[in-house]
Amino acid sequence: MRLCLPDYVQLTEIKGKLVLLDCQKNFFYSVSNSGAEFLQQIKEHGDMDKAIKSISSLFIISDDQVRSDMNSFSDRLIQKGLIIKI
Repeated sequence: MRLCLPDYVQLTEIKGKLVLLDCQKNFFYSVSNSGAEFLQQIKEHGDMDKAIKSISSLFIISDDQVRSDMNSFSDRLIQKGLIIKI
């Protein structure tokens, strides 16, 4: 699946934590380390499979577990309009 962050969504680091900013709704969301890595990978590559491989390798977790977690995470972000399928 191909994903991207819309123009109105920004990623920024505050005090060592990655924050997702929705500039349309003026909301911000703090994300976990694995969520931050996922979003960085999506921003860089736009490819869910590459993001899953990267997270699996970085955090030494099975691809299946990462895929399950990131599918749930991405579904929530899609529902909020914070990432979009392309």
